[in-house]
Parts: sequence; structure tokens; C-alpha cells
Amino acid sequence: MKLLIKIGIYVIAFLAFLLGVAYFITVTYKEEILAAVNKEFSDRMNGELRIKDLDYSILETFPNFSFTLVEPIITDTLYAVHKQPMFRAEKVFMQFSLTKLLRNELDIQAILVNNGSVSLYKTKDGYDSWRIFKTDSAYQESASEKKASLDFMLNRVRLNNVAVSYVDSTLHADSTLYKTLRFHLTRLQANIDTKPDGMALDINGPVIFDQLTFNPNKGSFMKDAKAEVAFDLFYNKNQKNLQINESKVKVNKQEYSLTGSLQAGKVPVLSLTFHTDGAHITDISPLLTSSIAEKIERFKISQPVKATAQIKTLLKKGNQPEVEILFSINKSAITYKDKTCTDVSLNGKFYSKVDSTSKEGKKEYIEVTDFFGRYEKLPIQASFIIDNLKYPDIDLKSTIRFALQEANHLLDESKMNFTKGTANINFHYKGKIHKVLDEDNKKLPGVLQGKATLKNASFAYLPRQFQFAGINGSVVFNQSHASIDSLHFKVNENPVKISGKINDLVPFALYKYDRINANLQMHSPSFDFGNFKSPGTLRKLGLLKENKSQQAGTNLKKAIGRKLEALIENIDCHLAFSIDEVKYKQFSANQIGGNLTLEDNSIGLENIALQNSGGTLHLNGAIRNISQPKGDFEIQAVIQDADVRKLLHSFENFKQTTIGEHNLMGELHANIAFSSAFDDSYNILPQSMQGNFEVQLTNGRLIDFEPLTKIGKIVFKQRDFTNIEFADIRNNFELQGQDLHISRMEIASSVLNLFVEGIFSFNKETDMVIQLPLSNLSLKEEKDLVPEKIGVNQDAGASVYLRARAATGQEKVKITYDPFKKGLKEIRNEAEPAQKPNTKKRSRRQR
Repeated sequence: MKLLIKIGIYVIAFLAFLLGVAYFITVTYKEEILAAVNKEFSDRMNGELRIKDLDYSILETFPNFSFTLVEPIITDTLYAVHKQPMFRAEKVFMQFSLTKLLRNELDIQAILVNNGSVSLYKTKDGYDSWRIFKTDSAYQESASEKKASLDFMLNRVRLNNVAVSYVDSTLHADSTLYKTLRFHLTRLQANIDTKPDGMALDINGPVIFDQLTFNPNKGSFMKDAKAEVAFDLFYNKNQKNLQINESKVKVNKQEYSLTGSLQAGKVPVLSLTFHTDGAHITDISPLLTSSIAEKIERFKISQPVKATAQIKTLLKKGNQPEVEILFSINKSAITYKDKTCTDVSLNGKFYSKVDSTSKEGKKEYIEVTDFFGRYEKLPIQASFIIDNLKYPDIDLKSTIRFALQEANHLLDESKMNFTKGTANINFHYKGKIHKVLDEDNKKLPGVLQGKATLKNASFAYLPRQFQFAGINGSVVFNQSHASIDSLHFKVNENPVKISGKINDLVPFALYKYDRINANLQMHSPSFDFGNFKSPGTLRKLGLLKENKSQQAGTNLKKAIGRKLEALIENIDCHLAFSIDEVKYKQFSANQIGGNLTLEDNSIGLENIALQNSGGTLHLNGAIRNISQPKGDFEIQAVIQDADVRKLLHSFENFKQTTIGEHNLMGELHANIAFSSAFDDSYNILPQSMQGNFEVQLTNGRLIDFEPLTKIGKIVFKQRDFTNIEFADIRNNFELQGQDLHISRMEIASSVLNLFVEGIFSFNKETDMVIQLPLSNLSLKEEKDLVPEKIGVNQDAGASVYLRARAATGQEKVKITYDPFKKGLKEIRNEAEPAQKPNTKKRSRRQR
């Protein structure tokens, strides 16, 4: 214990001795030290150094000795003008070698600055405060006049609470705009290693950046950023270059590596490179100006970004920094406005440069390569450049390849869904980006080229009960239209090939478009309209799934689903078609061709031609209100050389039983005007039928026609009424509902001549008058009888009148004797009001 006390007393005594020696030296050599400091300052600088006092200290630099410059101030030659000292501090501690001082040599080994400021500037008149530092030649000439009494062998500098600023007012015409660098060193230490060609510096400590401003209009880099620095610097005095070797900077708790250089010269060049292996976009923002950060932060990125930011600028008038940020992202979600891509991996670059001396002005863009991600679960590959970020232009190349079932969640599956197949979409868009999604647009604000390819695709559109299967082909599109070279598919099991052009397809998909139009060509080898008839078709195919979960979702109309539905419902299409064979129940036709115009829920029929029943049919007309519960159609048709037996078979005997395909033979020529309504299953509503028929039947023959066989049983029993040949029949027929009005018609047959007129009904009451001229009694035997007509307006002479009647279309016609021609009178009286439906008088049939 006594030993420890003795040791403590010796240490205290030694320290007291050192303090005494230091004090003695300071007092003794005070004038010499001040003279040496001033001499060194005058040798190195063009300015004035003022020191309030000289003191000594051992505590600040313990265990070394130091003397203290109290309140030193350094001013340049223009201090009287701007009143701004270049340097000032509360105290500057200068560590020295005691042994050398005893030999009358002052060797400064370390400097400690407390509570100081450094202010550098450059004025519009060209003055630069850096001129306070003498050139190497001037310094050497001044120092050679007298051997220096003060040597700087610095190995350490420490700055506590020192503010540093540099202001350059020469770069902007506006006198209030300056290039500014301001930061605060709270406790920074630099270890110095002097070498023959320069000086290595190892700088560590906290720095608070106020601003790093190159263009005040665009904001500051490193604004109010708190940093921890670990700089590895080397100043090459021969090249006048400050090199920043790989260093560490932690800004707002995010660590970056830093490299760069400051190349002195007539036009100094500053280059800085920041790098991070993983930083959130909000962590990178403090490195950038507010305008750049604002643009980048429009993109919300969920995962850290690997980034390298390069800042390069020439420190001259009119030049602004060049900024390049290289970045990469792996498996991240990116949101721009309200659109989000997931699983995004990409490599990209942000570039910005402003040069007021350039005609092009500002150059700023984002370039992304190797983009892969998913939008609404669909895989997307892309590369793009976004230029002019204030009003962005984009040059985008993209590929979207996916299984079609992956897109069903984008649709209203109660109305439509994909069941199989793949899609491959490639496109290149160059134009504005900020207006692309503006629904008030009428056209795309740029140039688009693309191609969509479908392979083995199947698609069900349930409201119309359409099933598209085996879709194969490509659609080439641009900003205004889409071209279909050859698209093959089956619609409700009918093979179809489509080609043509659809106008305004892309604008319709993106914007508020009422209707679009298309010009298409279609061919089918065989088409069965029966597959469109029954509502149960899709149930038979297993595609109409009526479950509660799906029904519950029918009101959740999604944007893409609405657009697809609108496309089907609102397309105006001119379709030139050819079909080798058409079927519908018992109807069949060959070599069908013509033009269809689909618009506003209607179909126009133009120049339709087909072969049916051994003849030809030419057709024009219109079908309206197709998707409504009740629609209607009208046609004008010309039939030539049709086999009437086959015709009756094709149309199922027109749903009547009086005369059928087994009763009538001959060649039919007709001009037809017909209209009717139909229901939602496309069944004709008989009560709505209206028509006018100009008919010519040649080479006619009636076989087992019951009304005539009954006549044969009454009169002319020796004649064969089971197989009657008759002369050409020409007559007009008018259809009203299910009633066929037959004007007076002459039938000259191989067994007798007769006249017929009245109403033949397919549903209600049939009422016809048959006039049998008594001249039939004078006809020769059947084998010699040749049908010969006298004309409907000629007097047939004395006749027997029969009345053919049936209460419904399903009953057989009954023929009775009408000696007083009562039926003829009633029919002719009824014909006039039937042609005038607005008359107040009601006909017998109406009653």
C-alpha cells in the first residue's frame, strides 16, 4: 500500500514537473512560437492570421504537450468587403515535440480544432477564396529565404464541432442562386501519413450534411442527412488530385460504400460513387435531390434495392451534375400509382443531367433491362426506357406468355372463362406514359406494334351460350387496328376460319369507346346452326356451371371482363362469309356465301346466296334485337329451280300436316318477302309472321292429296286422284300470322280443272272454296287428258262449289258441298277488311 502511494506521489510530481516545464516553455518561447506560426502562415497563405492569445495544454492532447491558439481568425484580402473570415475557431490545439522545442525547433505533429468554421466562396467577378493558398512555387520561394523554424509533420487532425461551407455564385445568372456545399463535423479525426508524392488520410467520425447543391432550382443532395464516415483518401500533390478510395458512409443508418475523386485544375472535376448491396428506396432518397427523389419514390418497391449512384460534375459556370444510378431488384413488388407488379426482378439505370449550354437542355431517363414480373398473376418480360420524367415518354418492349386459365380471375366467370390453351403477346410501345391510362382519351398517345398468338385455346361466353374451342392463330395489332391473318377455331363445334381487320381495338380496350368496327372474312366447311339453338348446349358440353359460389360472384364485374363483354356486345362488323355446308334440323344448304353486317344488336343480310333443295336461293334482309328476349327479322328472297318436295322436307312442312313433302312434287320459283319475330331460343313466333309470296310451280304433281282423293270418291270415280299431274301454277300468296291467304288460283290437272281461293291456316281455321267447272264432265278419258289452263279471270261456266274447312291446323281438311256459294261470299267479304287492319269493322275470323 505504501508503495502504491509512493508511486502515485511520483506520478503527480512528474506531471506537475511537466506542467511546469510546459508553462515555462510557453512563457519563455511564446514570442518565438507566435512568430513561427505567423511566419509559416505568411509563407503558405495570402491573408492575415490573428490570434487573441497563446496558451498551453496537456489535457487535450495527453500524454503529449500542445500549445493553444486562442480564437484564431484567418481572413483573405477582401475581408473588408464581405466581412466573412475564411477560418475561425474558439481554440486550436497544436501538439509539438518537447525535445525538439528544447533544441529551439518547433515540430507540429497534431492539430485539434474546437468550435470552428471554414468558409470558402467564389464570386461572380471571378474572385476565388482558394487564392488565399499560395502556389507551390511561391511557397518554396518564400520558405527558401529563411530556414523555417516551424515544421509540420502532421500525423493527426481532430475537428470538434466545425462547420464547413463552400459557395459558388458564378454558376447562375440569378444572384440568389448558388452552388453550395455545407456540412458539420461534430467529432472528426483524420490520421495523416505523409508520402513523397502526397498525403494519405484516414478520416473517421460523424458528419451532418446541410446541403450539397449544384442546381438550387432542383434541390440539394444529402439534404439534412446524418452520416458516419470512414474515408480513405489520398492527395497526390503532383497531379493535384484528391482520390477517395473505397470508403464507408452510413446515412440515416443505411450503409454505403463511397469512391470518387476531386481533380483540381482550370475546370475542377468532382466524381462520387455510392454503392449499397441492399437499401430500400426511401433510404436512398437522402442521397438525392428532392426532385429526383420524388420521381423515384413514385415507384413503391417492397424489397431492398441493390444500387450504385454516380455523381459527376464540372465545377464551372453553366454545368450541372451528371447523375447515374444503376440498380437491380430481386423478387420484389413494385407499385406505380394503383398498379402493382409482383415477383419483379430487373436491372436498371436512372440518368439525369442538366446542361444550360446545351440546345437539348435536360436529359433524364430511366432504363430497365431484364425485367421479369407478374401483373395480376400473369408473367411479364420487358425492357423499357422512360424519358422526360416530368411528362414521361416510354419506349417499351414486352412479352406476356401464360396459360389462359391463369387469367380467369380477371374475368366475371359467371359470364365467361377460359378452359384451356396458351397466349403469347409481344408488343413494342413508344409514346407518352402518363396519358396511356387516361380513360378520356380517344386514341393511344404513341406508336404501338404487337402480335398476340393463341394456341389450342378454349373460351366460353355464357350469356350467348357460345363455346369457342381449338383457337389457333395470331392477331397483329398497332395503336389503331388489329389484323387477323388466319384464326382457326370451332364455335359450338362448328369449324371456322377468320381473317380481316378490327379498327380501334386497342383504344376500345383502354378507353371509353361506345363501339368499334371490323371488316372480316369467314369460311367454314360445315356449320350447324342447331348447336346455337338450345339453351342446354353448354350444359351438354359441361361448361355451364350453375353453382352458388359462381352465382354469388356475377355482380362482381371486373374491368377486363367488362371490356371483353363490351367487345362482344358492341362491335359493328362487316363479315364476308362462305360456308360449304349449312345445317339446321332438317334444313341443309351448300355453297353459302354473302355478307353479314353486325351492328347494334342486329345482323344485316346482304347478297346471301346458297344452294338448297336442288335450286338456288338469293337473300337479303335483317335480324334485329338478337340478344333481347324477343327479336325480329325480315328477308327478301328469290328461289329458283327448287325441288318443292326437298324444300318442304327442309322446312319441316312449315309445321302443318295438310300438305307435306310426300304429297307435292315440282320445281319451285318464288319471290318472297317475309318477316317474323323470334324468342330467345331463336324459335319463330308464328303469330308474328307476315309475308308475300309470288310463286310459280312447274312440272307439278300431287300424290295422295286427301282433299282431292275425297273429290274423286264423289265424282269422276273412274279417274286416278292419287297421282295428279298439273300445269304450271302461278299465284300470289299473302301470309298474315299463320294464315296463308290464297288469291283465286287455277289448277289445270290431269284429272280435272279447278279454281281455289281462301285461307289456308297453319294453326287456326282453314277455309277454302273449290270451284269445279261442269266442263270437267266433257273431258276425255284420263289417258288422253292434257292439263290446260283457261285463266283465273275467264268464265269457267257452270260449276260445282265445294268448301274445304278445318277448325285447326292439326285437323284434317273436310270438304262439303256448297250449292249456294256461301263460302265464296264469306271469303271475299272477309278479304277486304283483312287487308285493312285498322278498320273498325271486325271480320268473321276476328270475331
